[in-house]
Amino acid sequence: MYPPKGLQCLIPQGMRQPPRPVDDIVAIVLIERYLAMGSGE
Repeated sequence: MYPPKGLQCLIPQGMRQPPRPVDDIVAIVLIERYLAMGSGE
């Protein structure tokens, strides 16, 4: 979602820190999964 810029491109992906918190992205994924399951009834 957020490609590295500048010298960050040279650092292996496993050693990079995310450019922003991923909590908001995880929350969106969880909401989408919940809605795909139905209302949970």
